[in-house]
Amino acid sequence: MSGVKEALRKIMKDLNCKTSWKVREEALESSVNDYDLSNPEYQSLKDKIIQLTLNDKVTAVKEAGLKVCKNHGLTKNQKPIFLSKKDIKYQSKDFNKIISRIKKEKKMEELNLEDLKKQFSLVAPEMYDVMQFEKGEKFDKWIENIYRSLRR
Repeated sequence: MSGVKEALRKIMKDLNCKTSWKVREEALESSVNDYDLSNPEYQSLKDKIIQLTLNDKVTAVKEAGLKVCKNHGLTKNQKPIFLSKKDIKYQSKDFNKIISRIKKEKKMEELNLEDLKKQFSLVAPEMYDVMQFEKGEKFDKWIENIYRSLRR
């Protein structure tokens, strides 16, 4: 029985990982399916799945959560769960503020993309993770554009 509790603890840790949307998505797509979510023993796991489905900032995580909810008949207040319109809950001023602060703290005269990305991931790991997903291959270009738009 302790093996099951340990596995459940690991899944909960993965579902709570704010620095990697891929870890959360993987936990929803594979690990969660090993559990009988109709069992009251797994209420905290069900609650976490519903919470991620409704509130995660990364669309891929929300979609993976929605699949789990539909496959296991999970509901919120006895109502079916559905995804609302996409909202990452960040505004451009939030990114400008973080990148501007990094630029000042690191005394960057010229853009050092790798240094800036490293600091960004340390200063605002959740924001970094969300935008890395949202921008995909254009992530570096997006950071460069923000950096160039900042006041000198």
